[in-house]
Amino acid sequence: MVTSTVEALSPVDAEGLPFTRDKHYAMHGEILTVVLVISFAVFLLFLVLLPCLKRRYSHQSDLSEEEASSSGRLKPLPVVSK
Repeated sequence: MVTSTVEALSPVDAEGLPFTRDKHYAMHGEILTVVLVISFAVFLLFLVLLPCLKRRYSHQSDLSEEEASSSGRLKPLPVVSK
């Protein structure tokens, strides 16, 4: 039993992965990790900026309504979806 364990951990087997033939397995894993981290960061940034953009849009529409009412023209209200 000891000899089979020693044979399983031989330096020849340590160079390559026995379950895949992909020579760039580690590099592909690193690329996938970077893509996932960047995607998650963009998602978090979107979650933070979305309320700010909504607030800015509603503030601009309020200002444009005030300008429209002062000039005598009525501007249609923006459609708000729930």
